[in-house]
Amino acid sequence: MTQQPLPAPAVQYGTAQYGTVAQPSDYKSTLAKAKRGVAFQGNVGSFSHRAAQHFAQELFGESETTLVACRSFDEVFETIHTSKDFYGAIPLENTSMGSIDANYDLLWSRSAVITAEVFVPVQHNLISIPNAVLEDIREVYSHPAALDQCRKLFQRYPNMRPVPHWDTSASAKLVKERQDPKIAAIASGKACEANGLAVVLPNIEDYAHNATRFGLITQAEYAAKHVPTPYKVSVALALPNEPGSLAAVLTNFARCGVNLTTCKSRPIPELPWHYRFFVDIEVANEEQHKLIYAYRKEFQYDVRLLGLYPVGKLL
Repeated sequence: MTQQPLPAPAVQYGTAQYGTVAQPSDYKSTLAKAKRGVAFQGNVGSFSHRAAQHFAQELFGESETTLVACRSFDEVFETIHTSKDFYGAIPLENTSMGSIDANYDLLWSRSAVITAEVFVPVQHNLISIPNAVLEDIREVYSHPAALDQCRKLFQRYPNMRPVPHWDTSASAKLVKERQDPKIAAIASGKACEANGLAVVLPNIEDYAHNATRFGLITQAEYAAKHVPTPYKVSVALALPNEPGSLAAVLTNFARCGVNLTTCKSRPIPELPWHYRFFVDIEVANEEQHKLIYAYRKEFQYDVRLLGLYPVGKLL
């Protein structure tokens, strides 16, 4: 089968260039001046809401920001493009289920960039109306990702049927509205409290230390260009389907002494059997920063910078 070739090599950085190392206060000040709020997927009490709250608090302070709830990830991306006042908070990967592929595809197709990150602990609870009995529950509503992170619950209680819903917190609201002791939701403790529900089983996630990495996204023209170390660089690479193409990239990163934290591939739909690689690298100091800047000119393939941001923390 004849494969289509990749387009002619081109380095695409947009307006988000590798800049200089900055002080943390300068970095935050620059981001805070550019926007006034954060859009997120889900309802109040969801894990995305928790990430959006963190970003808003870090950049604006609680009294100076607006959080915008969106029904889908597509809507978050649409919000940051149609309203220049907002950042977006999106999940990128989870410790138990891996990458959220849809959001990596949207980062590419909507030309968005990452400008901050945070790691949110994810503790799922089985919640229902007060006095609901565990053995009587037949349907459990939640976001598909949450259901996937709690598979052992359904193995242990085969009488329960998982029912996908658009959001964990919205699932809790649905249980509140229906007031049926035979249905429950998988959601956070905050969602449980906000809807006046009760925890039937706590901490039902399959794996302890479950956490999700969230990114703060924006349009390329508002991307951070000067960040404090240590920081991360996120790039997308469209490599030719030939031996050694990925190895050449990784060798350049190794020459800089940087830590590769993420490397994942996604198919390029318009070019069958070709793949786009999403790579995150951690830069520890100014010396590595200068080497990355120098070696980037050696890339002989399509490259897009997807973000320059400080290494995030676990909440």
